[in-house]
Amino acid sequence: MKDELFLRDIISFAKYASLNSKINLIESGVQKPDLLQIPVKEIINPDCDFFYGYKKLKEKLCNYYNVEEEQIAIATGTSECNFLVQFAILSENDYALIEKPSYQPLYKILELLKINIVEIERLPEFGFKFKMDELDKIIRRNNIKLMVISNLHNPSMSLLSSENIIEIANLLNKKNAFLLVDEVFGEFHPDFKSVAGLKGNIIVTGSLTKVYGLGSLRVGWVIAKKEIIDKIKFLINMVDGVHPYITQACINFFFDKLKNLRNLWFEHFEKNRNIVKQWANKKPFIKGIYGDYGSVVWIELGRDENGQLISSIGLAKNLIKKHQIAIAPGEFFRSPGWIRLGLTVSQEELKTALSIISKEILNSG
Repeated sequence: MKDELFLRDIISFAKYASLNSKINLIESGVQKPDLLQIPVKEIINPDCDFFYGYKKLKEKLCNYYNVEEEQIAIATGTSECNFLVQFAILSENDYALIEKPSYQPLYKILELLKINIVEIERLPEFGFKFKMDELDKIIRRNNIKLMVISNLHNPSMSLLSSENIIEIANLLNKKNAFLLVDEVFGEFHPDFKSVAGLKGNIIVTGSLTKVYGLGSLRVGWVIAKKEIIDKIKFLINMVDGVHPYITQACINFFFDKLKNLRNLWFEHFEKNRNIVKQWANKKPFIKGIYGDYGSVVWIELGRDENGQLISSIGLAKNLIKKHQIAIAPGEFFRSPGWIRLGLTVSQEELKTALSIISKEILNSG
């Protein structure tokens, strides 16, 4: 494989890994449920109202988030929703504030739009929460138009309370700025509460991809005030025309089964998380491991036996080339020296992968 695939973006590498790895630790969502249970003949209705989203799905989203239908836009997955929000709000040379570490597609969109990017660190010593005094200074000193965060935080899986997010939104509101919250990992945490509809300047994106394994249906949504939704609908008209209603009807079918789908994987993740923690705690080249909930863990690498900082991108290259093991290097989150490991694989595969990771790090010294 060409090296540029490692360096270009996480999605290209993830697609390569899904086809070429023996053990895939990039995967961050649960495995899909049995899609054959969907009563396709019953949900096919070409005369239904779907120009701006499947009507029945929008009704369920209204109840789920306690919002009005005019506050909802449905698109092709959370990633497209994040793109549509940023495109609707920002113009070239505007200023946007984004968390660090951050999921690569969130900040790559800003780069593509030629936005001035301001970063604020979410540090492990503060539980990957924001330092509110620092955030206040950044917002006051910069002409921020949009702040972009994730909750749960990808990659650390740290939870922000709804009260904390409202506090952030209030700071931004003083500058007439918006807050985009990607909630796609949120329901992995038992204390998670969506902030959709709680403030006029809060925009939420979500889907049933990560927690419920329905990513292959490619359906996501934006919850925002009508002014933003109208702009997003215009962009959908220009880019997509209309989305396929059948996939949205399938998501609607699963909405009544969410509790059962979610509970299938939590025990599996907890067992694998403990395996990784036990491994990491015995290794001198691991500085820290984070993520008490969710489908991934975020690991800070230290130094090898010669005292050299361990290269996360170098480790990822060696693992995929030599062993067909895929991990997400910290470079994909603007955090060199870190790695993100998915917990979806079997316990046996995970133990095998961790053993090989140890050997690769020790041999790199």
